[in-house]
Amino acid sequence: MNKEDHDRERMRWLLRLEEIETRLADSETLNSDMHQIRAELNKKIVELEKTQRPLIEQNRKINDRNKILQQEVKKLEQRLCHSQDDFLTLKDAHERLVKEHTQLKEKRAYPEKLEELERYRAQVLEYSKCITALRSSGLEKDRRYELLVQKFKRLRRCIKKGDAEDDRQSTVGSDCSAESSISLDTIAEDFETFNTDIEINYQALYRENAELQKALQALKLNPGGLEESLLRDQLTCAHTTIAQQQIIINNNQEMISQMGQLKNVVASQSERIRQLEQQIEEMDRELCASREAHDLLEFQVLENEENSKCLATPSERLDKCSGTDDSAPERCDKCLETDCFGESSSVYMHEKRALSPTEVMSLKKSMGELRDALNLKLAQCEIVGQAEDYIGDLEEQLASTNLAHKEKTEQFEARLKELQTQIEVSYSKQKRKKELQIEVEELRKKLAEVDTVKENLTEEMRTTSKELSKVRYQLQLKDSELEKEKKLAEGLNEQLQRMMENHHAEKELAKHTEEDLKNTKNLYESSQMALQQLKEEKDELEEKYQQLSSEYEKFKDEQRPSIRTELERRYEEIRYRLNTALDKIHEYELVLESAKKGDDSTFIENLQQDLVQLKEYNAHLERQFQTQTDIIEALKRKLIEQKSFADLVHKLSEHDDVEVIEDGLSNYIKSVDRETGRLAESIAYIVKCASKIRMVSPIAPLEISTTHHKICPYNSVDSSGKWMSNSSEDISPDSEGNEWDVKKNSLKAVQCGADGLEQRCASTKSA
Repeated sequence: MNKEDHDRERMRWLLRLEEIETRLADSETLNSDMHQIRAELNKKIVELEKTQRPLIEQNRKINDRNKILQQEVKKLEQRLCHSQDDFLTLKDAHERLVKEHTQLKEKRAYPEKLEELERYRAQVLEYSKCITALRSSGLEKDRRYELLVQKFKRLRRCIKKGDAEDDRQSTVGSDCSAESSISLDTIAEDFETFNTDIEINYQALYRENAELQKALQALKLNPGGLEESLLRDQLTCAHTTIAQQQIIINNNQEMISQMGQLKNVVASQSERIRQLEQQIEEMDRELCASREAHDLLEFQVLENEENSKCLATPSERLDKCSGTDDSAPERCDKCLETDCFGESSSVYMHEKRALSPTEVMSLKKSMGELRDALNLKLAQCEIVGQAEDYIGDLEEQLASTNLAHKEKTEQFEARLKELQTQIEVSYSKQKRKKELQIEVEELRKKLAEVDTVKENLTEEMRTTSKELSKVRYQLQLKDSELEKEKKLAEGLNEQLQRMMENHHAEKELAKHTEEDLKNTKNLYESSQMALQQLKEEKDELEEKYQQLSSEYEKFKDEQRPSIRTELERRYEEIRYRLNTALDKIHEYELVLESAKKGDDSTFIENLQQDLVQLKEYNAHLERQFQTQTDIIEALKRKLIEQKSFADLVHKLSEHDDVEVIEDGLSNYIKSVDRETGRLAESIAYIVKCASKIRMVSPIAPLEISTTHHKICPYNSVDSSGKWMSNSSEDISPDSEGNEWDVKKNSLKAVQCGADGLEQRCASTKSA
């Protein structure tokens, strides 16, 4: 191979290496972009986890509300049972009166009217049977609904357990708390709708009771002429009740179907989100693998460059040794004539132009002729033979190096192809990841739309149930606040422990960084020692070179003067070239030393900056720890104050006198700050309202003043004619009505006090 071909190949490989370096730079930029995207995704995950915490608290609050609502539902069911019993008693009384009225009217009634009356009575009985059947079906549906709620709670617990196991296995967090919040909201809303249905039924029964009372009064006034109107009114009432029950049943069925659809949608979307998260994790793993492969390929490219340099250096030496002069046989003839084969061979070794194969063959022939010459000595013949052997060895080395170079080039091209394929795969993975992110955002938008639709559907139901939930929720607000503060204190303690653990971990990291700095310093010192050793070796080599040059000059002086001028000229040219090469080598060494120093300095500066940042972060953590301890102390003080207030309330609840309670509360308000005494003021206000309510004379709402018949609400008639309660005891009608009125007024007073307390709590929260 000629030198020009070798230079062309070298330039071609250098261009290809530059192209590869540009591609590698592009891939590094893409990797940095992917790092940024990953950091953004991590930030979004942290934000989602932050948003999940209030949702979890909201779920806990909704569970408490569900318990309270269940208790209220039980109370309302009991009240509904009492009202049904009262309605049945009134109905029995009404039937008895109707029987008496018919007995009186049969004496003067026509048979046609009697038939119409019997027909109307049969219709009333059928409608009453329909009403009872609808009520029984409604109770069965309520029972089924409760069973479905219990099953749903069990499923939710199972889902939560499964999510906890998934969180242990994977570092990435999940958005599954949104599902639980949605399901709990729907359960609470269904309970609220159930409460509203019960209230509507109770109001309808109350109206029917009032209408029956009016009918009884009208019968007393006009016992003969209002029978047909009463029957028609009863038929209309029965029709209205049947229509209302059918509407309620249809609404319940629609709500159940909507609940099932929403649950299916939420489950499908949650599964889709989990699949997308798994795909994102797989993409991250593949990116890590591609980065490692990229680093390996970079290292292999550097090794190939070094190997190419090492291959280039022996080829240059061979060129220098072989020489490129056309006057080789002439020189051989001159050497034979002048017997100075040493000088001609030295000059011939310093030539630089590459020989062609024909020239090499001619040179071998001339060497054989020299060896067979008669005027040569034995030593010179041996030198010629050694030169021939050396040339053969050089040819073999050239062939082996060419083969190795070809193999390396083929391997390098294969590696380049693999790099290109890996880069294309990384581009496709990035596109796929972006598409997955777009799909995730679309799914989240769909979830938001579903939530908005659901909220729009449930706003009307919430408005009707808020008034009932406020009263009982505010009565138990004190206990719930205490539990919240206890849980907050526990959470703060856990956060403190976590912060302490993080602090210790950061201290350990700082220690590790200091050890790494020490190791880097040691490496830097060892590298400096190695550089000094190299400099010493260089000085020794320069001294040896000077000795050899002096010996060469002495040898040149000993030669004949006729050839001395040409040899000196060529020697000076070679010497000039060597000096220029040495100067270039020295410049390159200086550049390398400056680059190494710059790299070491930048690395040390970066480490110092990292240490400063770690110190600042440590100080910030200490400040945070101090503030959290202050917050915990303040919470402990509040808990102690609230505990003392609770003890005082328990003591005052044992007294029956209202004045003693008011005096105790006023003394507590004076001894405490204004903010802590607001709750005591609200309780004192409620006590005053209750004392005022007790002073008012109550009136029974369902009492019917009759002279001929005994009718009383909340009671039933025995076969013996006595008025018996549900507990089979004799009860007067006035006492039951008075108790009902007292309960009603006390509920109104509690509601007024609760509204005032709510306003005060809102003002304290805003402060």
